[in-house]
Amino acid sequence: MKNEIFLDDLQIGKLIMEIAIQKNIPNSRIIEALGGRYQDNTGKISKLRDMLIDDVVQLSYLLKFNLLEEISRKFLSHIHVSKKRKENNSLVITMNTGTKSLTIQEKAVGCDFLKAINVGTYLKELAKKNGWGNKDIANRLHCSPSLISYYFSQKNLKIKKLIELSLALEHNIIAEVYLSAMCISPDPEQFNDCMITITEQEERITNTKFEPSFRIYKRQ
Repeated sequence: MKNEIFLDDLQIGKLIMEIAIQKNIPNSRIIEALGGRYQDNTGKISKLRDMLIDDVVQLSYLLKFNLLEEISRKFLSHIHVSKKRKENNSLVITMNTGTKSLTIQEKAVGCDFLKAINVGTYLKELAKKNGWGNKDIANRLHCSPSLISYYFSQKNLKIKKLIELSLALEHNIIAEVYLSAMCISPDPEQFNDCMITITEQEERITNTKFEPSFRIYKRQ
């Protein structure tokens, strides 16, 4: 019951629509990204409290805002993540050191990596690695062992279930399976009116209007 109350704070539809409004992205594009499943009821999206994680990844790329990173930070920040994040190489940034102006060229990026992800297989391998049987995991989740077998067979699960599994197994599944593979280009406007600091090792671009407030690029 405590986890259910805790997860009530996650209103994924509201978060999606807030970001879409900020970025002037119409409902039609969100519906298209979700495969048209809400074509007849666009208002329903803002009321969604849960969503398949693959859909959240698709919308993260559409919005150019990492929804999973926001969710992971809010609910799972206390869980250690062992898998290293993918380097963000989706932008080519050319700097004019005389004028300190930036020219930004965006590479084609997407979420094709989802085809290679099977969260059920990850869960099964995690259980095997830690010597957990279905009953062990079921006891942690207060559910039946048959339900654990069902999770093991799924390629895609909903966000709240992955948070519950992450908390029960003390592994940030969202970060280790999905965030480690995601690479979303920030909006080019995030580099407007920013402060550029150059050292021999890196270039730090700071803009306090956006989160995170700075980005660091290793010099090549």
